[in-house]
Amino acid sequence: MSAPVLVYDGDCGFCMRSLRLLRRTVPEWPESRAWQAIDLDAHGLTREQVTRAAWWVEPGRPPVGGAEAFAALLRWQPSDRWRLLGRGLSTPPVSWIAAPLYAVVARWRHRLPGGTPMCSVHRDL
Repeated sequence: MSAPVLVYDGDCGFCMRSLRLLRRTVPEWPESRAWQAIDLDAHGLTREQVTRAAWWVEPGRPPVGGAEAFAALLRWQPSDRWRLLGRGLSTPPVSWIAAPLYAVVARWRHRLPGGTPMCSVHRDL
């Protein structure tokens, strides 16, 4: 792996819908892969991690998940405007709100628009 990869839950309708919207919004899009289709060990991830959050995996750096994954995606953009937004998302006090907000959305994603029972974080895998 030589470029960043955004790892997501390919079985979750809410996740897929959210990524499609984000992909249409930001100017550059990295390789994105469903966790079900990758070697988790090779990406430094566990099954528990990928069922609870999206992950940004960049060569030479530890993987980051949840709100920090999206902040990393924004910081990776070529535009100063997006990079500034990504830095802001990673900086307190915004990060103090972003991380728990992401956790709440992830926990209840099966009840959000586009969500299905397969989106449930607590489904049997």
